[in-house]
Amino acid sequence: MNRRNSKQHSTLVRGAIQALLGGALLIGMMVAPRQSLANSDLLGAEYGFTLGGTSGPFRTDYALYFNGFLDLPITKSDPLFGQKFMAELMFGHSRSRATVPPIVFSGVTITDFEITTFQVLLGGKYKFDKLGEPGSVARRFQPYLTLGVLFNLFLCRTNERTDSESACGAGPLPPELGEKGVPVGGGDVRFDYSLGGGVDFLLASQFFVGVALRQSFSSADARYTMFGGTAGFLF
Repeated sequence: MNRRNSKQHSTLVRGAIQALLGGALLIGMMVAPRQSLANSDLLGAEYGFTLGGTSGPFRTDYALYFNGFLDLPITKSDPLFGQKFMAELMFGHSRSRATVPPIVFSGVTITDFEITTFQVLLGGKYKFDKLGEPGSVARRFQPYLTLGVLFNLFLCRTNERTDSESACGAGPLPPELGEKGVPVGGGDVRFDYSLGGGVDFLLASQFFVGVALRQSFSSADARYTMFGGTAGFLF
């Protein structure tokens, strides 16, 4: 992918994100006046998705990031602050690339590599969903904190989209890539932990949008930060 196509791709990605979040906001504004924010019949569970960006692991470039999440309430009103605590299950995906000075190794010239990341998170989310008086604007803003165990599967390819494409480390790994901590063989599985937070804005009794930030605490080479806009539903 040349530089011009890369810029066009980035523009399309940013446009898609803006259109998606703008559409979610518009739908929420249309339905919000017709619904009450107080709905005691709801279970208190949430599901939705995050679309945004991530810093690439193994010193790769920033990339598009997507996840889907399901939060199930453990308690809707904890005894300490009266807020909601939930168990969280999240699945995420990203793909980032990096170019390197041409490396001739085992008869192949390596010019770039790509890291595909699949993640599964099991953890908890503490959400401040009872700030302000019932029916007030403050009640619509719902900040939260998350903490969980993160299962990462890193897949690596060199010379993506070329005739010499191969899995990183399928053979001996060039020292230049080994210094970056690039996973060898078909892939690399790592268990880490993740800490994050965000703010949701309740547009209707069962629909919210927001922003989220998560940090993966892995080894220095595989550490990455995820951020983006969220949209979800309560049930």
